[in-house]
Amino acid sequence: MILVLSIGIAVVTLAILYTMFEIQINITSLEKMDHILSRKLKAFAHEKEKA
Repeated sequence: MILVLSIGIAVVTLAILYTMFEIQINITSLEKMDHILSRKLKAFAHEKEKA
């Protein structure tokens, strides 16, 4: 019984850690995308000003 409980706790802990890790990756990739998009937008606005 104790073994089943400890395995359950371990699985839950791993699941939580994995989810937090996934969220962290998603946030960083979103920030990178946002950075790239804002650079493209700035370049686009600069081109518009030239024209």
